[in-house]
Amino acid sequence: MLTATGTVELDASIMEGDRLRCGAVGAVRGIANAITLARRVMDDGRHVLIVGDGALQFARVRRHARVRSRIARHRASARAMARRERTAGAAGTASAAGTVGAVALDRHGTMAAATSTGGIFGKLPGRVGDSR
Repeated sequence: MLTATGTVELDASIMEGDRLRCGAVGAVRGIANAITLARRVMDDGRHVLIVGDGALQFARVRRHARVRSRIARHRASARAMARRERTAGAAGTASAAGTVGAVALDRHGTMAAATSTGGIFGKLPGRVGDSR
């Protein structure tokens, strides 16, 4: 989701029910598949939540896939996107939020839940989540 400064930041979390393990990342930029990075945090086991530059450093060490934000290279496109988003929902409103969640139960009875969000359109850089 676009922040107030035109950057894209994502948050993601995952939890495994039978072993009560979890991992999360917040305010990550330039990362492909934030939920996969959250899974790596969970599998590492030393951390629960890593945000911002710490999450980027964690991703770099593990050679996690990165993406180049077209928005960073095309500021005019970012401004146009921001104008379109404003017509759909004002900055900071629930209608401008986009969250995806999933719950799964495998054949062994292990339950897992995951969520990923870009947060709220126009949020302050570094703001984690899309709840009020």
